[in-house]
Amino acid sequence: MVERRNWSVAARRTIHHLLAITGVAFTVLPLMPHPATADPVADGLGAYERGDYLAAYRLCLPWAQNGNRDAEFLIGLMYAEGHGVRQSYAEAARWYQDAADDGQDAAENNLGQMYAGGRGVRRSLAQAATLYWRAADQGNHRAQYNLAVAYRDGKGVEQNDVRAYMWFTLSATADRDPEVHDKARKERDDLAKEMTPAQIAQAEAEAATWKPTGRYSRGPLAPGEPSPPSLWPHTP
Repeated sequence: MVERRNWSVAARRTIHHLLAITGVAFTVLPLMPHPATADPVADGLGAYERGDYLAAYRLCLPWAQNGNRDAEFLIGLMYAEGHGVRQSYAEAARWYQDAADDGQDAAENNLGQMYAGGRGVRRSLAQAATLYWRAADQGNHRAQYNLAVAYRDGKGVEQNDVRAYMWFTLSATADRDPEVHDKARKERDDLAKEMTPAQIAQAEAEAATWKPTGRYSRGPLAPGEPSPPSLWPHTP
């Protein structure tokens, strides 16, 4: 029987390089090598990395159909990009949603972008921001970048320069993802020119004390939970 939520180290390492980011010309970065493994999902991710999309689909589909969130994410990515399957944003959104429902942060980020662009789903900036937050709250640097943009521009959340600066700062710690690192630093530095010293100090203090929850949140955090409720995106 297929295990419902397999989460191998190899799969996790690879998936973090299969993310989309607003304003970047391409959505799949060069992938990190991973060690040999008997995990079919990690093998499927490796096949995708090599461009063997049919093998990736064959390996991951049975696991995706049985609820493995990493496999669901990869099948969604294949439909979004048209790799190994007929391109379909609707199908991509369906698989991303299944993975996001199980807290798969890459799927949450990518599904958020689909809501922001109205691709395969009804456009909703509020839903996009919520999905970015769920992934950002787990420490996903690309989702942190997208959430920072949402706060800076007031799209799906109430405009807030302090929150934007904070999330840009956190995103800029993505040393293993130089594109996100550089882009977040530039956006943060540009935003700082429009902020007061007090606002910058507040944002830097909040970034310094922030910690990822490392778990999925289906809605605003209850009182007493680790992350401050004020970090949840509030729609205007």
